[in-house]
Amino acid sequence: MTLLDVLARVREFIALPGNDFAWSVWHDAAGALAEFDALAAEIRLGGRPPGMRLLFLPTGPLQELSISSGWAVE
Repeated sequence: MTLLDVLARVREFIALPGNDFAWSVWHDAAGALAEFDALAAEIRLGGRPPGMRLLFLPTGPLQELSISSGWAVE
């Protein structure tokens, strides 16, 4: 599995209806998806987005979103 595969899978979860963005840095799915799409585009061009590491940290934006939305164990 590549990094782009991981981002694509996480993107699927972010796009689920009913996600709770209250504890997230994003206001809604559109904002989160835009950030993920930009990260994927930069990676496809050979870049290494420095802020990406923060997204996957414990208590980071993705963990907060996954817990509040019910898909943390995925």
